[in-house]
Amino acid sequence: MVVIISIFLVYFVPVKYKNFVEEIQSNKEMLEQYEVVKNHPLKKISVNGLEWYYYIKRPENVKKPKTILFLHGMTGSYDIWWQQLYEFQKNYIVVSYTLPQEVDSLKKVEEGIFTILEQEQLEQIILVGTSMGGYIAQYLTNYYPQKIIGAVFSNTFPPNPIIKKENDLKSKFLRLIPEILFYRFFVSNIKNQILPTSDNSQILKGFLLSLPITKKQFLNRYKIITEEFDINREDKVVLIPKLIIESENDPLIKPELRYRLKEIYKEAKVTTFSDKGHFPYVIDASTYNHILYDFINNIN
Repeated sequence: MVVIISIFLVYFVPVKYKNFVEEIQSNKEMLEQYEVVKNHPLKKISVNGLEWYYYIKRPENVKKPKTILFLHGMTGSYDIWWQQLYEFQKNYIVVSYTLPQEVDSLKKVEEGIFTILEQEQLEQIILVGTSMGGYIAQYLTNYYPQKIIGAVFSNTFPPNPIIKKENDLKSKFLRLIPEILFYRFFVSNIKNQILPTSDNSQILKGFLLSLPITKKQFLNRYKIITEEFDINREDKVVLIPKLIIESENDPLIKPELRYRLKEIYKEAKVTTFSDKGHFPYVIDASTYNHILYDFINNIN
C-alpha cells in the first residue's frame, strides 16, 4: 500500500523551472536584449476557444516595412527568438507567438496564425521557422503561397514517416509517466544531446531549462510534427524565395531528412553551419541574423 501511495504521489510532484533572467545576469548585453523583448506587452486573441499570446512590434519611421513571422520549435516559445526580435524590429514588423499547449494539428496552427495576421491586418509575410516551426512554415508555404513572400526553413525536416516510426513507442511511454519524470527526461535530452552539439552554451541551457514545458504540450506538438501533408510543386510555390538553414552536427535532424529537404526544395538557397547544433539562432545569433538579413533584403 505504501508503494502504491508513493507512486500515486509522484504524479503530483510539481516541476521547478529555472529563471532565465537570473541565469544571464552576468551577460549585460544579453540581459538588455532579452528584457527589451520580455517587457514589451504581449497581445492575446481567442481562436476557437483557445487563447493565443503573441508578440508584435512595428518599426518607427519605416515606410511599408516587410513583416517577419517567427515560428518556434517543439520546445520553444515566442521569446526563444529574443535576439532576432530585438534586432529585426528596428526595420521590420516582427511577430512571434507561443503555440497553446492544446493545439495538436497543423489545421489548428493555421487557424491561429491566420487569425493573428487578420487581426493585425498583415497580408503578406516572410516566414522564419525552426524545427517544428520550419515544418509549419513548409505547410503554410505549400498551401497558402499567395500570402508568403519568402520562407526560411531552419534546422527542420520535410513530411516523412521516419520520425513517427522511430519515436512512436517513446511517445506512448511518455504518456504514462508522471510530469516530474517527463521533465527529467526533457532535461536529460538537453544535457546529453543538445548542449554537447551547441558549444555547451550556458545561455541555451538556461533558456531551455526555464521553459514551462508540460507533457501535454510536448505530446501535442509531437502530433504536429508527425502529421504528414502533400508537397505542392506548382510554380506559385516554387517561385517563392526560400532559404534552408542547417547544421552538420544537428542531433535532432537526421542527415537523411536534411537531404530530403534539400531535394524537395531544390530552388532554395542553403546555408550550413558546421558545428552549431539545433539552435544556431540562439548560440550564434550574430551570424544567424546576418544570414537572415542577406536573404530578406533580396526579397522584392
